[in-house]
Amino acid sequence: MSSTAGQVIRCKGIQDHMADRKLGNLYLHILLSLFI
Repeated sequence: MSSTAGQVIRCKGIQDHMADRKLGNLYLHILLSLFI
């Protein structure tokens, strides 16, 4: 039971991390396009 919950939390954490990276890349892209 606890191991399954740990797997779910870990998977969600990875998804959140990927979303944060995508958002960060988009933010950087917008900043770069403003400067160029």
